[in-house]
Amino acid sequence: MASCARRLLLLSLTPPPVPLPSLDMDEAPLVLAAASLVKGVSYKYKEELSAHLMVAGWDRKKGGQVYGTLGGMLTRHPFAIGGSGSSYIYGYVDAAYKPGMTPEECRQFTKNGNCSRAGFGRPRAR
Repeated sequence: MASCARRLLLLSLTPPPVPLPSLDMDEAPLVLAAASLVKGVSYKYKEELSAHLMVAGWDRKKGGQVYGTLGGMLTRHPFAIGGSGSSYIYGYVDAAYKPGMTPEECRQFTKNGNCSRAGFGRPRAR
């Protein structure tokens, strides 16, 4: 099964966040709670699917967060890079990323990253 197809299947098995406290507290669920749901499904089906999934988001308690799941483990990361063409952006992130960026610095970091990626991974005209 192709890598993308495995991830889509795994995501379809992830239960909707109905039991999360957001329904009782009128707040968005914590990113860690969402990541824990995905981790649970990833662990449950670890023999059938080997997929390293990234769960990212922002909440009031911890701000921006990125978590990775693999075989039932849940690890926090400062950022995540993956997918087709990701090798092109590793150099940019290595040089430009710094912890504790302001929201404006984050926007500029993202904008510059998208511009440095432009043109890569697209079919070339012959």
